Amino acid sequence: MRKFLSLLVLFMAVQFLLQAQTKSITGKITDANGNPMPGATINAKGTAVAVSTKDDGTFSISVPSSV
Repeated sequence: MRKFLSLLVLFMAVQFLLQAQTKSITGKITDANGNPMPGATINAKGTAVAVSTKDDGTFSISVPSSV
C-alpha cells in the first residue's frame, strides 16, 4: 500500500510539472486600418496548437515553453 501511495504522489507531481511547462500568449489581430479581424487563425509554429480570434480580434493560446 505504501508503494502504491508513493507512486501516486510521484505521478501527480510529474503531471503538475508537465502542465507548468506551457506559456499563455494573448493578443489582438487587426487589419491595416486598426479594425479587428474575427476568425483569424493563430498557429504555434512546429506544433498542432491553433486557435481562432474572437469577434473583437482577441485570442489566447497556450503553447509549450520550448516553442
